[in-house]
Amino acid sequence: WGNAGMRDMSSEPRIAWDNNSTYGSSFVTETYFNSMYSILSDSNSLITILEAGNTGFSDDDLVESLARFGQAAAIGSLAQVFDKVYVFDENGTLNDGLGFPFAEAMDIAIEKLDLAIAAADRGNFTLPSQVNGVTLSSAQWSQFLNSYGARLLATSPRNSTQKAALDWTKILNYANNGLT
Repeated sequence: WGNAGMRDMSSEPRIAWDNNSTYGSSFVTETYFNSMYSILSDSNSLITILEAGNTGFSDDDLVESLARFGQAAAIGSLAQVFDKVYVFDENGTLNDGLGFPFAEAMDIAIEKLDLAIAAADRGNFTLPSQVNGVTLSSAQWSQFLNSYGARLLATSPRNSTQKAALDWTKILNYANNGLT
């Protein structure tokens, strides 16, 4: 219970996370942080390739939807964990390299997710067993993305005031367009 920050992550009431590099379990934060930014970097590279044209991909809508989902998942996951999120996309670093407050980063994640949904909706592809070993049509992938959007938004607030301020209509729209 004392390794990998398990006690610190599971004690009730919750304690503030030690985000200091000298913390004995700092690798937990560092691994997560680095993994999310690696996904973001790879996703941005794919979008850059797509925007340059002549990609050689068999289905540009499929690749774009996956890459935009990577952007959304990485930025959104970081916004759920950290108070500030450094955001960069296919256009470069945003906000002059300064971290966005988590709520603003979540807004960017949702914008990227909406682009992923749009690519899935205009596409006619089959996503080969990338999601839990299940093969999905572009329509099913769009439903998955909508469900993810509902989850991402609904789990983003940190207190009751932020929860009350959520756009519940948008969350319901995502859920209604999601998996059943």
